[in-house]
Amino acid sequence: MEWEMYSDAMVFAEQVEALLYKREDEYSLFIGILEQIKEGRYEEYYLGIAKMDGEIAAVCLMTPPHPLQLISFNGHAGLEKSIAEKLMDSGILVDSIIGDRQTADAFARAWSAKKGTVPKEVMNQGLYRADSVNRKLVKSPGTWRVASGKDAQLLEEWMLLFERDTGIAASTPAEAARKIDDFLERKEVFVWEDRGKWCRA
Repeated sequence: MEWEMYSDAMVFAEQVEALLYKREDEYSLFIGILEQIKEGRYEEYYLGIAKMDGEIAAVCLMTPPHPLQLISFNGHAGLEKSIAEKLMDSGILVDSIIGDRQTADAFARAWSAKKGTVPKEVMNQGLYRADSVNRKLVKSPGTWRVASGKDAQLLEEWMLLFERDTGIAASTPAEAARKIDDFLERKEVFVWEDRGKWCRA
């Protein structure tokens, strides 16, 4: 395995984006975080590419303290173990990983074996994709719009409820407010509205 870490996000992106966009639905989280790195939103990050026979076999990124994201394109046996060893040799601390189950499990087992620990599944997530649409369905009334400051309080409440219901690390109300303010400033939240009122599913 050939392994290379990248400090220049633009150079890294030039190497990997074509592969990522072939399966954009599966790799959307990786693509989104990579875009944020390119925009300078993270001071600390790690980007790596593993090649087998000159072809890109796997890519990873991490923005501490967030989990490592690892994508294996070809399913080469032992690849996750080799990547774990390379990251350890670089002194990079990985305490959690996001990826498809097979890749994440293989990496977690390899990492834990080297560290003498036992891997633990924190969250079992899935992806949903619509392959077709029933065009006979009646459209919902209203339209979507970019969320604004007037929506902040409800969005903060929803964020805290989501964190509680999913069991992920809970934010304080002040942390939730900061996160929502950041989302609103970047225009990353949309709401569905009908005659001035929010609509809920």
